[in-house]
Amino acid sequence: RVELRNTYYNALHFLDSRLEKILQYIQNSHLSKNTIVLITGDHGQEFMEHGYTGHSGAFTREQTMVPLILKWPGKSPKVYNHFTTHFDVTPTFMEKLGVKNPNVDYSLGHNLFLEQSHNYSLACNWSKCAIMDEQGWVIFGAPGHSATSTEFRDKNYNVIKKAEGLNPLRSKYMAEVLQKMGAFSN
Repeated sequence: RVELRNTYYNALHFLDSRLEKILQYIQNSHLSKNTIVLITGDHGQEFMEHGYTGHSGAFTREQTMVPLILKWPGKSPKVYNHFTTHFDVTPTFMEKLGVKNPNVDYSLGHNLFLEQSHNYSLACNWSKCAIMDEQGWVIFGAPGHSATSTEFRDKNYNVIKKAEGLNPLRSKYMAEVLQKMGAFSN
């Protein structure tokens, strides 16, 4: 595990050095007043905190919660601590580009600057999706991949019984997500 973690740290160091060069170029070229900068990752990395290593093997916080840093000219710095999702990035940029269509036409998310907090976050890999809320996770097959299987996990990513994990609010979240996903499956 130490070798794997060190490889990860080396990758972070390399990435940081590249980002530093890009940000210095933007600053030195006087582009910072009209350049939007977005820094995020598509996944986190786990080192056996819950029995998994790497990414895409589970929906743990270590694998799914990543920072999102957005420098937007004209916007004051602010920290958001509520649920957001990568699905929110597209509507945020589309509105800046002048797209007038409602975001539901092209995304499951909404504009980050509207400060509409999600009650949950959605993450998917190649065959499963997970809804993460304050209680933990509801994991289900992605459309087209064993969509009938459902698994419930608590905040510590321990498996819990369906009776403990399913409640009317989570049923509402699942129905909402599946309806939105269905719009893009046709």
